[in-house]
Amino acid sequence: MCIRDRRSRLKEVEWTPLVKVRKHGDPQGTPDGWYRSDIPNYPEYESIMKRVLDIWGIADGEIIKQSPGVEIPFHIDYKNVSFNLLIYGKSPIIYEEIGKVHYHCILHNHSKRHTIPSSDVDRYLLRVRLYPLTFEDAVKRYINRTGD
Repeated sequence: MCIRDRRSRLKEVEWTPLVKVRKHGDPQGTPDGWYRSDIPNYPEYESIMKRVLDIWGIADGEIIKQSPGVEIPFHIDYKNVSFNLLIYGKSPIIYEEIGKVHYHCILHNHSKRHTIPSSDVDRYLLRVRLYPLTFEDAVKRYINRTGD
């Protein structure tokens, strides 16, 4: 089954609130309504994580849940880049410089000022932090290892 068909299985995992982290330009930090979980041991996630490890040599991943009606104002994160795979939901990332970016998967450049708008449903994504890589290094590795 496709990872997007497995949303109901995510109700089985243990969710913990994201730690409130103050971000550059956002004095409030991560708002309530954001949760994280370790990546479940489901075959569809294991194959994705293997591919991420093959490309970037890093497999520090988690599942993120954004509750309905919760947003994060414009900010810059302390870390540089992550690979995000949208499992369920449709809320885009809005970068100050380029506007809305709707995605299924993305190399998210945390060093660019951005906001995460609210959604009317739970939004789930698989996030792999690619630190200590820079955004530019992550793009180069992707191109070199996939040919895209």
